Amino acid sequence: MTAAAIVFLVALVGIVTLFAHKAYELRASRPIAPGLRDRADESALEFKRFLARSQDEIKKLPPEVAYLGRLVLHDLALGAAASARFIERQSRRLADLVSHQRGFQRKETNSAFLKQVSEHKNGNDLETTSEDGQNS
Repeated sequence: MTAAAIVFLVALVGIVTLFAHKAYELRASRPIAPGLRDRADESALEFKRFLARSQDEIKKLPPEVAYLGRLVLHDLALGAAASARFIERQSRRLADLVSHQRGFQRKETNSAFLKQVSEHKNGNDLETTSEDGQNS
């Protein structure tokens, strides 16, 4: 908002200055710095031609920019996916490397208590219980 107000005030001051300059030239009946005015007019016309050429180029620009943006975004997405796959493979390798269960095979335990708990957990109780909660 502040930038727009500053641009507006600068433009307003420029327009007022141009009108004051023109009024002075009409009262004095002679132009001020005619050589400078001719060079400024030529520069203004060249700038106008540049803006017209730029406008034609800018009209072509959005489809090309959208296409290039899509290509860049597509390449970034593919790169991110490849990076994610690489990180996944490396994290699996790391987990296998630090895991103490890499070649884990369950052995039979010597503890009677652990055997009993294991059998109870697997539902292979050798003992059966009656309806009143007593072992038979």
